[in-house]
Amino acid sequence: MAIMNVCVTVNSKYMRYLYTMLLSLYKNNKRGSICLYVIQRDFTEENKKTILDLTEQYENWVKYIWIDEHKFDSMPVYTKERKNLSLEIYFRLLIPELIPDEIDKILMLDVDIVVNHSIEELYALDMSKKCLGAAPNMCANFIVDKTFRKWYPKDRTHWIHYNTGVLMWNLKRIREKYPREYLFQMAFKHKIETSTFEEELFNVEFGENEIFALDPLKWNYISTRVTKFDKPNFEIYRSQEDLKENCSIVHYAGLNPWEAGVKDKSFLLWWDYAKETPYYCAFLEEQLRRTEKYLCDISKKDRNMDQVIDLQILSLLFRLKGTSELEQFLNREETELYLWGAGEMGERFYQMLLSVNSEGKLAGVIDEKKSGRFHGLEIWKKENFLEYTAGRNGKIIVTPIKAQSEFAAVLTKSMPSNVEIVTLRDYLGVFSDKYIGID
Repeated sequence: MAIMNVCVTVNSKYMRYLYTMLLSLYKNNKRGSICLYVIQRDFTEENKKTILDLTEQYENWVKYIWIDEHKFDSMPVYTKERKNLSLEIYFRLLIPELIPDEIDKILMLDVDIVVNHSIEELYALDMSKKCLGAAPNMCANFIVDKTFRKWYPKDRTHWIHYNTGVLMWNLKRIREKYPREYLFQMAFKHKIETSTFEEELFNVEFGENEIFALDPLKWNYISTRVTKFDKPNFEIYRSQEDLKENCSIVHYAGLNPWEAGVKDKSFLLWWDYAKETPYYCAFLEEQLRRTEKYLCDISKKDRNMDQVIDLQILSLLFRLKGTSELEQFLNREETELYLWGAGEMGERFYQMLLSVNSEGKLAGVIDEKKSGRFHGLEIWKKENFLEYTAGRNGKIIVTPIKAQSEFAAVLTKSMPSNVEIVTLRDYLGVFSDKYIGID
């Protein structure tokens, strides 16, 4: 079996995100097919062992390459934004020198991606006449921004802009065609004033005729940016199912899933892999801290009560999951529970019930826009629910995110007296003082 060489440039702060990316890579490729090179400056022995254990679990190999950060002390930094980004980005400029000479090609991957299918097809591409393989940059709508063109040769005719988060290196050609540390030296020549300095440098040096264009829909789909353009000149995956079936590498550039939760439906794919890592609880806690900080900020600044209530509910659902207090609270519930809304908050509430083995407390689900089943329960329309509960006591928990209180007030007027209407926020309100701390 041919070995596929893969490399990453990363620091220890990103170790758990690297772990998630590698899990997706290893799970979707044959065992014993990947040799990983980790280019780093600060990995601890514990970090190394964690990645080694994961790698060996899939019968793959890992090699660590240490780099002296002081080599980059004089690296030009032209923007304020650049100073906030990782130094490891610059390590990429030395990959032809850092990777052993016997390695002719290697695939470089960012940590903010999910490898959703095998990379064998990508790795087998004939790039003998090109230095690099990269996908046209969806973030830039495929074209070099006109304000950036001042850094490019004046006789440039090819203006496709490539994203370097997924980058196939033809090391053999680069070493034969360019002097040692060529890219590193070019970083001092080009005064590129953009936060994506190294990506722009690759485009300036190789973009005219030395980059093999990969299909971005398959090999570098930047899911976080596709809705940012009024008239994008690329297709967009319209469903999570289509994305999972057809996209081999999903890239979360600019907005990471661990920062934004499931704000974008495509983030669910990353979270599916995150659940299988030892860092899942840490990811959730990280989300919770961000949520509560934002909750404090908006509570103080603009007092948008819809936003405040939404985030209070989210915080409660995170913190109550699996607790003994929740279990005791639900055990005291004698009324049949029904969810109004089979959407995101309904799903989160169900998972919270599941965490204390109380999913049986849920007697039904009502949703005017959806049909089918919700965890084995038929999704009713309002009239079906009224027929079922005629003469029976019940409690509907209203879960739609927007304007819960207003919706609950309207719904109360159309329900018989034996059915109580309560918002999700109010239902969990008994826990508010303990589990939400906002000013």
